[in-house]
Amino acid sequence: MNDQVWGAIRAQRVVPVIRAQSAEQAQRLAEAVFEGGMRVIELTTTIPSAVSLLERLRTSHPDLIVAMGTIRDRDMAQQAVDYGAQLLVTYKVAEDVARIAQQNHLPFILGAMTPTEVDHCVQLGCSVVKLFPAGVVSTAMIKDLKGPMPAVDYFPTGGIGIDEVGRWLEAGAMAVGIGGALLRGSQDEIRRNTAHLLANFAISKESQ
Repeated sequence: MNDQVWGAIRAQRVVPVIRAQSAEQAQRLAEAVFEGGMRVIELTTTIPSAVSLLERLRTSHPDLIVAMGTIRDRDMAQQAVDYGAQLLVTYKVAEDVARIAQQNHLPFILGAMTPTEVDHCVQLGCSVVKLFPAGVVSTAMIKDLKGPMPAVDYFPTGGIGIDEVGRWLEAGAMAVGIGGALLRGSQDEIRRNTAHLLANFAISKESQ
């Protein structure tokens, strides 16, 4: 499971982070990016009835990898696992979330913003760290962090525009999380923007 999830993220290189005012709106966004070619998405726990939507998407789209993000505590983590999450994502250093993921043999991403926090994530067994909120720091942060911690991969998220994705990837990000910049507009616009991102940045199967 872990290798499949990490491999899919490394290939896709851009992960839609879906926040919405209703589960119905979130499902429409998920459908739009799926139709645009995305095969890994992140739902956030701020979506009403998020875990029920997670369960529905796992059933209706078996070839879609669904992460559950904005997990704040152990109970949220366990509920996400119970409803079928394939990856747990949090915005902070969260030992309880890491433990739930490890107990269930699931990949997980913890959040950090400083070298001390990144190191704490690593001590908890985290190999991919979410830089959050990425919009308030420079892309140079990845290079600076990789000096003392070269084995860590980074997933910058928060405040990243479509035109900034390439700069983060060039700086060494494993993948980039993108939310509102991609998910605004009509369904057709979202599909087109999704397809455009993938055409520019995703790694094709032929080149792997």
